[in-house]
Parts: sequence; C-alpha cells; structure tokens
Amino acid sequence: MKKDSLLLLLVILLTTSCSSDEGNSDPMVITYTASITSASSTTSLSENSGSTTFTVMLDKTNEGDAIPFELSFSGTATEDVDYSVSGATTIDDGSTSASFTLSATDDSDVESDEEVVITLVFAGSTNVTVGSSSSLTVTIIDDDMTDACVGTVDTYSIDMDASGCTESAESDLGVNSVYTVSVSGNDRTIVSNSIPDHNVGMFPNSGNPNTISVQDKTFVINANPSKNNNVTSLTTSNGQPRYWFGILDNSVILAPIANEFFTNTSTGENNTDWNENALSTNISLGTDCNNSHVFPTGR
Repeated sequence: MKKDSLLLLLVILLTTSCSSDEGNSDPMVITYTASITSASSTTSLSENSGSTTFTVMLDKTNEGDAIPFELSFSGTATEDVDYSVSGATTIDDGSTSASFTLSATDDSDVESDEEVVITLVFAGSTNVTVGSSSSLTVTIIDDDMTDACVGTVDTYSIDMDASGCTESAESDLGVNSVYTVSVSGNDRTIVSNSIPDHNVGMFPNSGNPNTISVQDKTFVINANPSKNNNVTSLTTSNGQPRYWFGILDNSVILAPIANEFFTNTSTGENNTDWNENALSTNISLGTDCNNSHVFPTGR
C-alpha cells in the first residue's frame, strides 16, 4: 500500500472513533399527574364515628420504581391529638393509586368543630405533577356537651295518670284516627291525620287556646336508616323547629322542641339555643293529662 493511502485510512479511523456517541442516549422519562380523593361522599367526620379513607391517584399506571408521596397537614385540628393518620406513603410499580386513613380521636373535651387540611406533595419526584385536586378539607365534629345542668334542681314531674282524660277527639270531630304504614323498596310511607285514638283533655283550655283538627299528612322516610355523620340542628336560624321528631302509632306527631325560649332580659331577644321544657312549672303550655298540647295549626 502506498504511503499516501495508509495515511488517509488512519485519518478516517481516527475521525470515526472520535465522533461515536454510543451509550450516551437518555432513556424516555414518563410523567404523571396525581390527585387526592375521598372514599366518602362527605368531608366531615364525627369525633366518635371512626375513620375515613383517602386515595392518592395517578393518571396512568406507574411503570417504574415505587413513587413516594408526602402529606402535609394544617388547619385547626392537631395531628396525634385530634386525629391520627395511617396507611401507604408510596405508589408501587404497576399500581395507579395508594390509600391512607384518617381517624378522629374520641375525647371528652368540649370544643368547637375543627378542620384538617390535607395537601398532597411529591417533593422527591420530578416526574410527578400534582393536579387541581391537590388538597382536601375534613371537618371533625365534636360530640361532647357541656354539663350545663350541674347544680340545678328539677322543677317538674311527669304525671303518668291519664284517667282524667275524658274527651274523645274522634267522637267530637266525627273522624276516625288514621295511621297506616307501608314499605316499598327503600321507602317507608306513613299516613296520618294526627287525630289521637285515645281520650284527651279539654282543648281549648286556660293555657292553650287551640283546638284539635284533622291534619292529613304523608311521611316518606328511609326504610333502612343509618346514622348521619353530620349533626343537624333542631331549629332553623329563626328558632323554628326544622322538622318533626317522630310519629306515634296512635297518629300523634311529635315536635322536637317547644317554641318557648329563654329571653334575653336586656335585648328582649329569644335565645334559641335554650328552650323551656314543656312540663316546666315556669310556663304553662296548657298540657292535658297526657302531657300533650295543641299547636296553633290544630296539630
């Protein structure tokens, strides 16, 4: 081989060796979007009702090492005092989600309802973006009541003797008492006319100017009720009963409270958080020998 040809071959080999980039290509990076959801339809938890479960979700299946996530807690409730958290802290390879549980601590402290703000963080994962559902707020509802009756004395007694009731509402009105119950699927339907099927006292009377009258009512309630996680106030914002408490099989409908409230002597306003007991000797509601009275509507 000629000297010039040998020199050209050597230059070509050197150039090829220097321009090779084998082994330097980057692998494809998979990106994910994460969110946090609640397994419950409500974001409140009674202090004594146990736990609720939350799920951290990816928008696609994890195709690599387990992805760690962090949970940041804030709000008026205190971790390990008002609640505790347990469960997964990573999303495993081949999975799209991981769950953790928040449990309320049942104590005897009388306190206001408190909030837990749960925020999802992926601090160590550069390929995970937290979506719009990055946080949830849970309200822990206190179930403890202050003993406001300490040092008080009962001022009434319940008279169970109904022998003094001699009036028949059915005979006086010429209407029979109605009370029927039927169940269809998940609904229990009760039909009533609120006319008692037993003797009552005389109405009107000196403490109750109202007269019993027919009240045709139909109530539809859940045939398989369960305890609500939320506390429902017995009254509306203006102090009126929010709903009827129940119905007896003698057709008499029960109200949850009496509308006689303690009055602020300075302002004249009613304190709807405190109401008189219907049998209290402080007031006269014109109750009869059944310890019952009649509403202005005739119910």
